[in-house]
Amino acid sequence: MTFDAAVPLLVLTREGIVLSATEGALALLGHSGASDAILGRRLEDLPARTRLRIRRAPFLLRGEALEAVILESSGEPFTLLMIEDDAEFREATARVLQARGYRVLTAEDGEQAIDLFQKRSEPIDLVISDVVMPKVSGDEFYLILQQLSPKTRFLLISGHSPREVLELTSLGPEVPLITKPWTSQELLQKIESILKK
Repeated sequence: MTFDAAVPLLVLTREGIVLSATEGALALLGHSGASDAILGRRLEDLPARTRLRIRRAPFLLRGEALEAVILESSGEPFTLLMIEDDAEFREATARVLQARGYRVLTAEDGEQAIDLFQKRSEPIDLVISDVVMPKVSGDEFYLILQQLSPKTRFLLISGHSPREVLELTSLGPEVPLITKPWTSQELLQKIESILKK
């Protein structure tokens, strides 16, 4: 069975593992020409940089139950909010995220971020927040966010080790964390994995 390469289509096993992908699907997932990056992975673990609509169609191939999945971008990039009191670091990180295709908002502390959330009508998909900040810390903002927008995903960033973050905050290990220093690629991979959940 052959598929039009331009159609953004994946073929999955019954367990949801990617068996094959067209060029259109690879491009939509940001892996143009690199099918090895997604083959053998579960659909829900694949990164995406825009909101995707998914259409599924089960079929049989030589007696094996498979599933064709057509991906369609909504055309709307994910919106991220970067909260960081170090202006130079905040702007540099925002540029990395914008270059990847994300819509990026910034705030210099948790208090400013709360004000932004209260005034904004459009959704924010992910908040990236430093742990230690003046006025409202990252962990305090996380707890407030659960009331303001419980569906918004969250990523803590810190120069402290994971163990030190657990000691400094009231948050548990289930809250995603990335520690400095990191590469741009490591940060982007972390963000993409969170947005797929």
